[in-house]
Amino acid sequence: MTAWLTDQHSHSRYGLKRQSSARITERGPESCPTRKEQSAPMRVDFDRAIRVIQAAMVFDWTWTADDLHAFTSRVGWQLEDLDKRPPTINTDLDINRTDVMVFLDNTVLPGRPRPIKQIWFYYADVVDDPAVKPLLLNAFDDLVQRAFDLVGQRPTEWWSVPGFGVRWDLPNLVLTLTVGDGSGNVALVSPAYQAWRDEIDAQLDPEETPDVDHYWPWNR
Repeated sequence: MTAWLTDQHSHSRYGLKRQSSARITERGPESCPTRKEQSAPMRVDFDRAIRVIQAAMVFDWTWTADDLHAFTSRVGWQLEDLDKRPPTINTDLDINRTDVMVFLDNTVLPGRPRPIKQIWFYYADVVDDPAVKPLLLNAFDDLVQRAFDLVGQRPTEWWSVPGFGVRWDLPNLVLTLTVGDGSGNVALVSPAYQAWRDEIDAQLDPEETPDVDHYWPWNR
């Protein structure tokens, strides 16, 4: 089921203490509105995004490229050109951007499996209409609440600059949900890679580098 966002009043269901002007309405495919029927609709595929998160939580990760075939098959994604840098992967989410970004360590010696740093995908339409962008915040709140219900524990970390984000450190997975100016994303991160990033971040001077995410431009 796809959720459509329309410009009506609501408020955050999750503890980010934020007010928005969006309301989520969930409908079956046969009753989804067209762009002509509403002034600023935006699709959010909560159900499939949560199914991917649930599958990632129980998947037996080795965090190498060898995982990609099994994981994409489990969640219904299309995988092509596994040997490319990076491989071509598309989700089955009912949104306007289904491309997946897989960050691999391509510095390993030939014949050895390439480590996965993180897998990153959209959970909502990517938008550039100023009237629609605020609705992403409401979608983010709802997805965070659903992820919270699934994970069953408070986030390890949350932030509001440069965009809203939450992170859960799980036994064999770091789960991150974010929302920016025009897109909302889920990241499935290798714990080893996240630990390395955390170590680097801890060494940065916050006064000299107030926006740490800009230090990692390829991972946003």
